Amino acid sequence: MLATLLPFEILAMTASFMTQRQRFTCTTVCKSWSKAFQHSLWYSIEIVSEEKVVAILNPPITQENAYKNNGNRVRDLTLKSSLLLTNEQLSQLQSYFQKLLIFRAGFGSLDPDVLNTTSNWKNWSSLVELKMAIMCMDKNEPEDKLFELLVLLPNLKRLDFTEYCTKDTHYYTWETLEDIHCVLPKLESLSLDIRLISTPLDNIKMMINISPASRLRFLELRRHIMNFGWLYYISLKYPNIESILSSPKLGVRMPDLSVSDNETMMLLKNNTHVLSHLNKVDITHDIASRDSFQLLCVIYKDLFKSVSNLKCNVEVSGDLLENPVTVGVELMNSFPASLESLHIEITSPGCLESYKLPAFQIFPHLKYLRINIFNSTVNIDKILDSFPSLTHLHMKGEFITLSSPYARTEKLHGLRNLQLQDAIADSVIFKYISYRCRDLVVMLLYDLDIVEKNSTKAYKVYMDMSYTHFQSLLFNQVRFFVTTETGSFDEDSPTNLFVVERLVRFPQYNNPNLREIPEFYKRIPGPDGTMIWAHFYHDKEDIYKPRKMSILSYKDGQAIKKSFASNIIVPENPETVHSRRKRYSGGLVLQRFWRSDIPKGCARMRCGYVRLYYIDRVCVNIEAKEI
Repeated sequence: MLATLLPFEILAMTASFMTQRQRFTCTTVCKSWSKAFQHSLWYSIEIVSEEKVVAILNPPITQENAYKNNGNRVRDLTLKSSLLLTNEQLSQLQSYFQKLLIFRAGFGSLDPDVLNTTSNWKNWSSLVELKMAIMCMDKNEPEDKLFELLVLLPNLKRLDFTEYCTKDTHYYTWETLEDIHCVLPKLESLSLDIRLISTPLDNIKMMINISPASRLRFLELRRHIMNFGWLYYISLKYPNIESILSSPKLGVRMPDLSVSDNETMMLLKNNTHVLSHLNKVDITHDIASRDSFQLLCVIYKDLFKSVSNLKCNVEVSGDLLENPVTVGVELMNSFPASLESLHIEITSPGCLESYKLPAFQIFPHLKYLRINIFNSTVNIDKILDSFPSLTHLHMKGEFITLSSPYARTEKLHGLRNLQLQDAIADSVIFKYISYRCRDLVVMLLYDLDIVEKNSTKAYKVYMDMSYTHFQSLLFNQVRFFVTTETGSFDEDSPTNLFVVERLVRFPQYNNPNLREIPEFYKRIPGPDGTMIWAHFYHDKEDIYKPRKMSILSYKDGQAIKKSFASNIIVPENPETVHSRRKRYSGGLVLQRFWRSDIPKGCARMRCGYVRLYYIDRVCVNIEAKEI
């Protein structure tokens, strides 16, 4: 009945949500279903527990072994982590499912000695995808064991292999990849998490008669820092590569300090082939000298001309720290102008004084930017100028400000999502961003110190974002400070009162063509404008614990505003005064406040509209809080 009424695609989709027992029922009852649907019922099997292993391999004598009978229909088999199948059980599965195409084995799902028993792997010669994570192999001949397995799987197109070693028992080289491609000629995707060692520059002279692996499109080398030797090998070996990912394990980074002769350097510069199909790169380098850094920039210009998605993590040391200003600019200028997504991290183990970051080249197509350049003062107006098509910006740095108090804002920008993190931000940037980026709807601030110079008003730190209509506004561990003329501030004395003001109830006045605040913003009746007050404080018993936050009531907010209006003076050091609580205007006892908080004034953000507002991981209902 169902087979005549429902298309096969709907039946197959329904089967994907069934348990195996329900599939048995459907198979038994609905005899009219086509063979194609019978195959879809058995296409994939996931073994998540020992009970499932027993049900497959050792069913009751009175019950027919449906898994064995339908084994040739299974194409996709997954073993969950920590299952710990014995070699005998794996061998039995291999005899059941002899037409398997995809096999995934999580860490701990197979016997640690699995590579020493490969007799039944020949039953899976049809495999096109293998994902396996095992314990550390034989330290004497680890590669031999791996290749004894791979040689039985000549049809593999995708290989993901992980070897977990607690100690540095053995390493692999670029020649390991040569051997892998020798036994797996059809490979299109290769992902390895093994201990690959760096290839010194002088070793590239040994890379002769490299046979290109033209089929490979995706290469991932986890726990690996990409040095010049590896880049040279990849350019020779993978002419059609589309994606390169290389992410090192934390704590194992070490710069390549090898010095090469002129012949090697010329060989590297002149024979690094352009990877014309390369689209996505995630790469990590450790650079310890100016010469190495300049060579890296040259190679980037040659190799990455076609890249549109780039993640680059560079740690610099040595004589590069003598002139850090040029490091970020030179590296950025080596990237192709065709980039659409860029994540750049330039870090250093040393401590340097802050320096001003020069302007970059123009990237007209880039839409996503995540940037962190060590100890740099970043001018956000210059960032917007260099990336005119930017929609998402995530910034870290020492200090974020404007290049000039009179920074140009004539040309509006299409930025929609802004994240600032682990930095000090000048409060003037928010008014600039609000005016220039009329499409901004999401702003996330993490671990940020917002400062304003020499403010004498009650609103010590003022962030005017009247043009902005937020869908989501988030403050997480954000602090506010008033600085001296020199820009310094006392980290132990932040402004602990914070107010977010919303001008309108609905985002209906967001007009990108407006050049000044419209008059109706200035005469909005009281019920339309909404202010949310928050107070940050620490436990008196332990000020080193994370701060706490309270959203204040209407009465508390009114009392604070009256106190500001009446210029109430409170002793700066309340600990030296009698413990009696101070009464503020209106006779309200503000029990939540230390008496030193009100004289410090408050920080204020004024925006056109806010729909979702989060502060220190608390979602605030603005509609329910009107002050």
